[in-house]
Amino acid sequence: MNRPDISVLVAVYFPPGPEGGLREEGFRHSVKSWGWHLLYEGKLAPLIVVNDGLEPPARLGVWWGAQRLLGHERGGLGASLNQGFKEAFETSPLVLHLVDDTPLDRHYDLSPWARMLVDDEQVGAVRLQPYPGTAGTISPRGKPNRGGWVVTMDRHNLVAGLRPTLYHRRFFDAYGYFDEGLSAWETERLFNDRFCQASGPESVLALPAQWAEGMGSTVALGQVAPEGKS
Repeated sequence: MNRPDISVLVAVYFPPGPEGGLREEGFRHSVKSWGWHLLYEGKLAPLIVVNDGLEPPARLGVWWGAQRLLGHERGGLGASLNQGFKEAFETSPLVLHLVDDTPLDRHYDLSPWARMLVDDEQVGAVRLQPYPGTAGTISPRGKPNRGGWVVTMDRHNLVAGLRPTLYHRRFFDAYGYFDEGLSAWETERLFNDRFCQASGPESVLALPAQWAEGMGSTVALGQVAPEGKS
């Protein structure tokens, strides 16, 4: 497989005072957990952190690869995501969007989902964490033995919400980017509405069970029902 790099994108805002300090401490804990637990058969680089403010965030010091620390004049979550995604897509078609308060507590391999996005042009986004109230159809996706089992999501509720997701650039080519100057909720709602009302590359939910095929899986059994049974 062609193994494009996966850029990792996080948008942050730390308000003044104790609340901002607590948020920043939690973010650094999340980054450290991603560094330990995210797995990929290609390269995870760089980590792009965009601050909703003129000053880039302080260097993290706990990520094991390259970092790009960006800032901009206050424009809300949409402005941060737009800047970050456009920066990331300059070097790779795959971007993992993470949220500052979502640490990992176990290893998570992105490889099968990256393969799916490379192989299957009908998929544009692989959700790694769902919102409640969403639904869809369980199905295998990707080439034989190279994809995974997913839920192809129905276009309703917050199916395209901004929880951790692995994106291909084709998703944004089809649906566009984010509205700016709004609250985080309005930014997420409007982007989700645009996806739900349009057609184009699918959003699928990665199912957690990833089963390997055993040694005998390629042997054709020619299995038939016992005599007298149907």
